[in-house]
Amino acid sequence: MMSASDDDALMTELGEGLRGAKEVPASWRTAAQGAFAWRGVERDLLMLAQEGELAGAAVRGAANQRVLSFAGGEVSLEIEIGDRRIVGQVLPAGQCQVSIETPDGATVSTAADSSGLFTIDWSGRGPVRLGVERDGTTRRTEWVLL
Repeated sequence: MMSASDDDALMTELGEGLRGAKEVPASWRTAAQGAFAWRGVERDLLMLAQEGELAGAAVRGAANQRVLSFAGGEVSLEIEIGDRRIVGQVLPAGQCQVSIETPDGATVSTAADSSGLFTIDWSGRGPVRLGVERDGTTRRTEWVLL
């Protein structure tokens, strides 16, 4: 059991420690802000869940159609990549904006219909990420190579 003098000594020591702290160093503040920014990364990032080739794509005229599925939080995005366009669906269904962004910042976007279906004319190759904007929140995929 602590005595009153032990409590007094503890309070004195704590007081001295607090008096010595003047300002938080800028590097600590920057690190804390960076850590705070990552708090929603799992909610905001759509991760690649599945990749494959579309069975029977040659019947529809495209010999090489890749299918990519992304998921994160309550949103999923599935796209079929053709020679000149990308067709996809956002779930849960509903109107939203879908965009494709290149590393140099070039962006192409389109509106998905009430079923979440969309088409984007796209013949580019290289790294891209897709974005889904709904209700003021944008979720982006990780970078993928098309």
